[in-house]
Amino acid sequence: MTMVQSMKAMAALALGTSALLFADATWSRVLNPGESILVGQTLPSDDGRYYATLQADGNFVVYQNYGHRRAVWSTRTANKGAVRATMEHHGDFALFDASNNVVWRTKTNGPYRKFAVTEHGQAMVLTVRDWWTSGTSNRNFRQEHALIFPYGFVFEKGKTYSEGMYSFSFQIDGNVVVRRHGVPIWATYTNGATHASVDLGLVVTGATGEMYSTRSKAQAFHPANHGDVPGTRLFTTLGSFAVFPDGNVVAYRAAPVWFSHQDWHEGR
Repeated sequence: MTMVQSMKAMAALALGTSALLFADATWSRVLNPGESILVGQTLPSDDGRYYATLQADGNFVVYQNYGHRRAVWSTRTANKGAVRATMEHHGDFALFDASNNVVWRTKTNGPYRKFAVTEHGQAMVLTVRDWWTSGTSNRNFRQEHALIFPYGFVFEKGKTYSEGMYSFSFQIDGNVVVRRHGVPIWATYTNGATHASVDLGLVVTGATGEMYSTRSKAQAFHPANHGDVPGTRLFTTLGSFAVFPDGNVVAYRAAPVWFSHQDWHEGR
């Protein structure tokens, strides 16, 4: 795919939208560019075990929300006047005072950023990255829109999903096939499969179990300081599976750009 095509598709994925097909409910627990948390509002982790809140004293805090409630991380901005926490369009997650001055920020400038609290209690700024491709791109074929299928999407057997010259189908015989102008360019060769869905990319199963999976080809993302971010399903649930305008089939997942450390406790 061309850089421009990739950026357009990544923008759609990063915004959690598909102009063509779907809306993904998991985005409700993520701050997209331009979205904010105001004083007293909260942002829970996907499993509800942690949440972030902007307190009346201006401190932005992540709390453990099970058993004995305790703070696990903070921006340490109490009494500095913060009244709004915003995921900015240019990539920073920042706290602002009533005069719109920056009180604290992550310094994560860049495209396709989101903010979330993971099920392990990290405050995290994420981006979207591809990690698997079918290698079927052909730059002689270009058009505007991609077919985008979000995490958790289940393909209906016998149904064809089309956009322009491309189609994606889970055939009655169990094979998943991508076609360009009706001619197959990629397939899973899973005759007899009964189920196809988006997990870590595409997963196709049959009566005997898994028959094809891009997730077996996935490599875990490791930030520079290994071990600071436990494996989190946010990396999967904020991902998608897409057929690009040049015919490439691509699996996306989220990856951290910045994350907090659970090293702060109330009273410190």
